[in-house]
Amino acid sequence: MRASAAREPYSYVARLDGAASAIVIVCVLDYEASRAIFEAAGSALAGRVLVNLTSDTPERAREAAAWAAARGVDYIDGAIMVPTNVIGQPEALLLYSGSQAAFEAHLPTLKALGGSAKFLGPDHGMAALYDMALLDIFFSSMAALMHAFALVGADGVPATTFVPFASEFFGFMPGMAEAAARAVDEGKHPGDFDNVRMEAEGIGHIVQASRARGVDTTGIAAIKSIFDRAVAKGHGADSISSIIEVLKRPGA
Repeated sequence: MRASAAREPYSYVARLDGAASAIVIVCVLDYEASRAIFEAAGSALAGRVLVNLTSDTPERAREAAAWAAARGVDYIDGAIMVPTNVIGQPEALLLYSGSQAAFEAHLPTLKALGGSAKFLGPDHGMAALYDMALLDIFFSSMAALMHAFALVGADGVPATTFVPFASEFFGFMPGMAEAAARAVDEGKHPGDFDNVRMEAEGIGHIVQASRARGVDTTGIAAIKSIFDRAVAKGHGADSISSIIEVLKRPGA
């Protein structure tokens, strides 16, 4: 979901001088690459705002923030949540966390990268956390869509014929997501309109149909196991949101 970059583009920041910008923006492959750039820049980064749009884990983002703070660098961690062809557009979503003062001071510059610039708070790991969670949805959804294409394709239905139905079906998802979020936050999962036992049976039908057509069942079987575990844990009569109880860490 972000632009690719070479692992060692040291020249981007290694030759900073007094006339350079007060803000330095880096987006490379991973935090090994970005740390190499920062180390190469050395003291030239001191007193500047460093915005790191490299994708990695929240833990790595917090480590980078500590590294920057020890060297007098005001640090913002960020994440690009759009394809490369959308970067720079008003609708381009970019996430930021860390120094709010630095974010607000350089917001016009950051909005040039994407008009939808969201600040998530002072915890430098938040942008990376949201990045991981949103990409969790993206990759899982795309894998499910490809599985659906494979399933209907096995019976001769072209993906382009099926996709309008998928698009219309996706229209229900925002409302369902909001309802599920409320249920998760409240810890209440009434099975008034659906229940996990019924859904587990429905997923079982997808597994059976896939196997009958020689379509890979790795992903859908894993989903079936989550629902089965929720039933075994006593959530059979609860709504689909109750599967959170077998996914979240104990005590969360």
